[in-house]
Amino acid sequence: MEQYCSQCGKITNHKETVQHKKSRYEKTIWGGIKEFIIERFLIPEYTDYALKAICDLDRYIVCQVCGKKTLDNKGEELE
Repeated sequence: MEQYCSQCGKITNHKETVQHKKSRYEKTIWGGIKEFIIERFLIPEYTDYALKAICDLDRYIVCQVCGKKTLDNKGEELE
C-alpha cells in the first residue's frame, strides 16, 4: 500500500504489521498472579476471549524505504 511518509517526505510503499500490546502488569511472579486472577475470574464468563485477544493487538504501518514504524489503530479500544 502506498502512503505518505513524514520522515521520507514523499509517498512510499508501506506494509502492515501487527504486534501484541505491552502488558499492563509488571514482569514479576505477583504481576503474573494479578494478571491471571483479573483476566480469568474478574472478567465475566460470557466475555469472548478471542475478541479480547484481538483487542490486545496494535496495528503498525512500516515504511519500506526508511523503516519508520507508525501506530495506526482504527477506532477506540473495545469498540
